[in-house]
Amino acid sequence: MSWTDRLKNALYLFSTCISYIKKDKTLFIIPIFMIFSNFAIIILIIGSVFFGLALSNLIFNTTNPIVFFAFGLFLFYLWNTFLAAIQTWMVHQVVLGKNASLTSGIGRAIKEFGDIILFTIATVLIKLLTSVRKGGDGTTTYSDRGHNLPNYDMATGIQN
Repeated sequence: MSWTDRLKNALYLFSTCISYIKKDKTLFIIPIFMIFSNFAIIILIIGSVFFGLALSNLIFNTTNPIVFFAFGLFLFYLWNTFLAAIQTWMVHQVVLGKNASLTSGIGRAIKEFGDIILFTIATVLIKLLTSVRKGGDGTTTYSDRGHNLPNYDMATGIQN
C-alpha cells in the first residue's frame, strides 16, 4: 500500500469519526474523562510506590517498590481498556443508528469485565514478551520488515 493510499485511508477514517461525533455528541465524554482519570491514576501509582516503599520497609524490612509499581501499571492498562470498551460500545450503537448512552456503555463493559481483564493480561504479556525478544531492557522497539520506525509512524500507519 502506497503512502497516498494510507493517507486516503487516514482521511476516510477521520471523516467517518467526525460524522459519528456529529450524530452523537456523547462520544466525547469518554476521551475527555480518560485524560483526567489517567492523570489521577498516574498520581496514585506514584503515591503507591512511595507508600509501598515506606510500608514494605516498615513491615518487611525491604525496599522493593517494583511490585506496587507493576500492579499500578496493570491497573492503568485495565482502566484504559475498560474505558475503551465503553467507548467501543457507544460507537457501535451510533453505527447501528441508535442513541449512544454512557450508562449502556458502562453496563456492557461491566457485563464483559472478565473478558476485559483477560484482554488486558494478554496485552501486557505480549508487550513484555516482545520487549524481551527484541532486546530485553523493558522498552519495546517497533519494527516493520526490519526497519525501525518512529512512534508517529506506528500511531498513524504512515510509513516511507
